[in-house]
Amino acid sequence: MSVTSVDRGTVSNNTTTTSWAITCPTSFVAGGVAVLCTAMDNSEATGLDPFVSISDSLGNTWTSVANVLNNPAGVSSGTAGRIFTTPMNGGVLTNTTVITITLSPTTVSKVATLLQLTSSNGVVPALVASGTNTGNSTAPTVTTASIGATTLLLGMTAVEASAAVTGDSDTTNGVWTSQQYISVGSGVAGQGISTQTKATTGTGAQTYNTSTAAAQDWGVIWALFNESPQAPAMSTTTIYAGTFLPTVLANENNTPSPRNFQVFDRVQETTTVTGTGTATLLGAVTGYQSFAVVANENLCAYAIVAVDGSGSPTGQWEVGIGVYSTTGPTLTRDSIRASTSSNQRVVFAAGTKRVLLVNDAQEIRYKPILGVVDAMNNNTQVI
Repeated sequence: MSVTSVDRGTVSNNTTTTSWAITCPTSFVAGGVAVLCTAMDNSEATGLDPFVSISDSLGNTWTSVANVLNNPAGVSSGTAGRIFTTPMNGGVLTNTTVITITLSPTTVSKVATLLQLTSSNGVVPALVASGTNTGNSTAPTVTTASIGATTLLLGMTAVEASAAVTGDSDTTNGVWTSQQYISVGSGVAGQGISTQTKATTGTGAQTYNTSTAAAQDWGVIWALFNESPQAPAMSTTTIYAGTFLPTVLANENNTPSPRNFQVFDRVQETTTVTGTGTATLLGAVTGYQSFAVVANENLCAYAIVAVDGSGSPTGQWEVGIGVYSTTGPTLTRDSIRASTSSNQRVVFAAGTKRVLLVNDAQEIRYKPILGVVDAMNNNTQVI
């Protein structure tokens, strides 16, 4: 399984305004997610990220999944970059769709690139992780954490002024696509943006390096996208006692992965995780057991629910697949199955959340299918 990307064009605006209306340069196709990457002047004299909100004429739900701000001293000096995604839940973007970004205060130079991410099994790709770096030089750069194969890496460079950007050409564990690049304005009143993707073919850290003709204030974002875990290929399926392995068969010999998919009863802890990061677990809720039963480095399906002081849900929730670690202890939020952020990773507000071990709907749907296939493969009775 893999995630692929298609460039959908670039746009720019160099008018002082508090509302940026972006007409999609090309039409998208059904399926996957739409991605909008932006670079904007950091709000004139205030030196802040001017982004307030985003919407489109189809009623799609957009989520800001990563952002970076290079904010040196000086009027309009620096750049503010963001990556937005939508599962196109209101309609497929076309060349007449208008995306509106509300800004505060007025902002002049603004540039953007658009992409579409799709997956081989039709599942909406999910953001796995992201990171940023800022600087002033001719060499914008950022290094990712170690990532595995079949991950799509999106690299974005937001740069002040309109100096040309040269894209990354590194071929370590994959090949970068040609860059989408656009610029507008000049000097501290200018902005440029470059985006590229790489489908990784091996495990390891990735370095996203671009270059500019002259030293500029820049901000870089890297973002990883994976497919949500699915049932393994039916021709090689085995159900192991006590464990369901959604995508973790290690090879064609049906050897289980060391990261087994664990299910236990009455597991619930609290966390104060904010944003989209890894959840640090703070201990079992009274009457429940801790995630320690999952055991170190094993997969599990989780639900995170934001609650108030009395334990009642406040509205934000997320269901996904993660890896439990005894260090912390922590639970990663790797692949999102469903959430109140249009099935993307939730940007949790401050406050207490409950983290539960769950038997999610997608797993329940696949278990009976896999049991039948296992019986057919082994010529045994389906019970």
